[in-house]
This record gives sequence, C-alpha cells and structure tokens, in this order.
Amino acid sequence: SRAAVHVFFAERATRKVPGLPAGTEPRPVRKGGVIGAGTMGGGIAICFANAGLPVTLLDASAEGLQKGLATIEKTFDSMVKRGRLSPEDKAKRLALIRGSLDYADLADADVVIEAVFEDMALKKKIFAELDRVTKPGTVLGTNTSSLDIDEIATAKKRPEDVIAKTSPATIRTAMELAKPLKKTPVLVKVCYGFVGNRMMEGYAREAERIVLEGATPRQVDAALEHWGMAMGILAVFDMAGIDVGVKMHAA
Repeated sequence: SRAAVHVFFAERATRKVPGLPAGTEPRPVRKGGVIGAGTMGGGIAICFANAGLPVTLLDASAEGLQKGLATIEKTFDSMVKRGRLSPEDKAKRLALIRGSLDYADLADADVVIEAVFEDMALKKKIFAELDRVTKPGTVLGTNTSSLDIDEIATAKKRPEDVIAKTSPATIRTAMELAKPLKKTPVLVKVCYGFVGNRMMEGYAREAERIVLEGATPRQVDAALEHWGMAMGILAVFDMAGIDVGVKMHAA
C-alpha cells in the first residue's frame, strides 16, 4: 500500500522541474522523426503513431528499413488480434509512419530521436547530420543507455536543442511530449545508466546471480512475470541486445 502511494505521487512529481523558469512554454510538436528502424526505433515510431503524430522512420539501408516497417506492421497486427485495435485504426496508424533513407526528409520534424546501436562515433556523425538538416528549435533526443549525451551534443552547433546541454524550452517540450506518448518523463543529468538502467540494476544483478546459482533464465523471468512484470528482465536484455550491456561495462 505504501509503495503504491509512493508511486502515485512520484509519477506526478516528475513533471515538476526544479529551477525551470516560470512560464516556460513547450514548443509545438506536430511531427516526429526516428533514426534507426531496429527494435527500439520501431517501438518509438509506434508510440508516435499511437499518439496520432506523423513520424518519419529513417534507416541507413533499404533492407533494414523494410525489415523495421514489417516488424511494426506485425506489432499492429498483434494488437488487432488481441482486440486492442480495430483494423481501421491499424490502417490509420500505419499511414502515420513514413519510411525514409534520406536525412532531408527530417527537415520539418519538431522532434527527432536517434535510436541506433551504442557507438559514440556513429551517434556524433548522426547528430552532425541532424545539425545540417533540421530547423532551429527541433528537439533532438537519443535512446542511448550508456553513452555521454554531453559528448554526443558536441556534434551540434545548437547543443541547447539536444536533451543534454538543454534549454528550458527543450526540457519543457520533452516533458510535455511524454503525455501523448503515454510515457512517464523523468529528468536526470548525464550519469551512469541514466534513470532506466539505474532502476533495473538492482533486480537485474540478482536475476543474473540466480542464474549463476543454477536456475534457468526462463524460471527467473517466469517468477517476475507471475509477480506482475510484462516481461522478465533477462528477456529484456535479449530484446535490447546483450552486446549493449557488454559494451557499457567494458567502457
């Protein structure tokens, strides 16, 4: 009971940003962009479409883009089969997602989120390209789980538009965008694991220790799912990519 009460108030407290100037208004977000059509990028594009926002999904290769778009359609098909979505709604949401191989197609985006694999040189190259093609005021985010966002932002001539060395308007825009995307925004500075991985670290460590002691991964995940989690932590690692964790700890 106490934990539920804590979560109730904590979720509401996330929208109150200490030190943000009074009257800071969010920039309007009418169109989004996502770079990387893999698991994370496709999921982010679905969030935009579910919110009724058109989104351009960009990938480096035609093969990767088509694979990502096919996975997105399968996800919507699953929602239809489970009765969570009508075929008509599926068609509307798919129509909001546009695939592209050209950065120029992000020129009119109000928010662009990078979701490629964890490689600093690659991310800085992408942000330098975004600096060239996006309009001033476009909010730029990264889906990194471990890299220094301040360093990524050095590839931009306008680092205040990146969710790193961030202007008040950029912070407010990102926090407000969470509402239609049905996410809980949590503002943190650049730090080890940011907020998501730091929350997972404790029970992820224990899950891995249990496997080392002899339990199977499926037994561990089944216990977590029976308790109420949508997915066991070891399955989460498989989905995100074991290489991500290896690179993070190696660094």
